[in-house]
Amino acid sequence: MDKKLLKTQEDFIEWKNYCKNVVYDRDSVKFEGEEEDEPKEYPCVMISHDEREFGWGSYLYTLYYHFVYPSDFMA
Repeated sequence: MDKKLLKTQEDFIEWKNYCKNVVYDRDSVKFEGEEEDEPKEYPCVMISHDEREFGWGSYLYTLYYHFVYPSDFMA
């Protein structure tokens, strides 16, 4: 499980591009927001994990993620 602080929307876009272009083959990764596809507020912490499966002669990755907001800790 990975954690990443997202301060702005640009941080989220950079993370997705980094995953597509550096970490995973862009054709073999699928992004799956567990509750929402993009953060509703910043800053937030994104928690993610990937699941790998073998298909069509290569690995396919599904990258699951969700967001935790400061307001989640406020009463």
